[in-house]
Amino acid sequence: MTGSSFDDFYKVEAENDKNGVLREIINGQQYTTKVLGKIFLFPLKAGHLTISPIVYRVSIGEDDPWGFNMSSIFRQQMETVLSNELSLKVLPLPKPIPQQFSGAVGQYKIDFKGINQQYNLSDAINISMYLEGDGNLNQIKPNIFNQDTSFEFTESRVSDIQKAAPTQKLIQSRYYDYLLTPKKPGAYTLKPEFIFFNPYTGIYESVRDSFNVQINSQIVKNEQARNINEIRDIYIKESMITSDGLLWNKWFIWVFLSLPVLLGLIFKTLDIDSIKKIWNQNKSTHNNLSHKTDSQGISNIYDLELLFIRIINTKLNTHHQNLQEIKQYLALESDINLKLPITNLMQEFDFLKYTGTHNLHALQEFKQKLDLIIGRD
Repeated sequence: MTGSSFDDFYKVEAENDKNGVLREIINGQQYTTKVLGKIFLFPLKAGHLTISPIVYRVSIGEDDPWGFNMSSIFRQQMETVLSNELSLKVLPLPKPIPQQFSGAVGQYKIDFKGINQQYNLSDAINISMYLEGDGNLNQIKPNIFNQDTSFEFTESRVSDIQKAAPTQKLIQSRYYDYLLTPKKPGAYTLKPEFIFFNPYTGIYESVRDSFNVQINSQIVKNEQARNINEIRDIYIKESMITSDGLLWNKWFIWVFLSLPVLLGLIFKTLDIDSIKKIWNQNKSTHNNLSHKTDSQGISNIYDLELLFIRIINTKLNTHHQNLQEIKQYLALESDINLKLPITNLMQEFDFLKYTGTHNLHALQEFKQKLDLIIGRD
């Protein structure tokens, strides 16, 4: 792939298309189609921007005459495919821009993590914000607090960007951590606020929260720590010492010491052979139920494909990961009685998958053929 450098955009590579090659009817003509590449672009400036064409080099081959959907390695040719050029008009942000604007453009979900209600003067208050949306998170610098002389603010620390949801849009998430150090004791209300521009509504939107905190002095902290330690020491002594200084008169000590003897007597009186017989019967019943239900519950073409691969691997005693590997394996198989039924099923499955015939009746009908030809119970 060669072509545009995307200098005026921030580029995020999308995941590879898992559908692979598809067969589509376009203007009454059948075509074999494939998505060659997918990227997400975020403009870095306003104005008229151009996305120049991208050039791909692809290998085109004829259909496999043996019916395994593998292009002939002797009849391939290289072709150059050129995408179309795109022209975009990127609008500037509307004015006036709010003072605490984060630079975020898009739709977002914001959540502020709760904090304690009391802190000491030397404590650092950690406020965490979770951000999820379809914008460019790398260009966002949230300024969620107004400057307050009662606190010292530390620049936020950010986590790695994570993909939040497997959708057609690029939904990403990130955590932002802020540290606030109080300068003097007292009662305060912290009001974090995240401001972003929503291009779908055309307005700046804000998400706010508030936290009431009490800042105690260092003297209060030391006094509280001393009282807690004293109470903790007294509690430990009371829990471990009896009236005569020993633990032997506690009933649970005797139960603990006699536990090995009790267990030995219980196992001695049990009929081990009967237990094994019951266990084997339950295991056999579970296996039979699993065998009867593993082909049920088929609701989409992908579940059916996984079941198809699993059954063929069982029949052939192989460990292939996909149908393409199985086709290559069958191409070398000399037993026509073994190869032909599976080959016919695979051709029928390809028709279901690539023509979009994914209704539940068709899937269940194919599953019944699969059970019959493969020889499942």
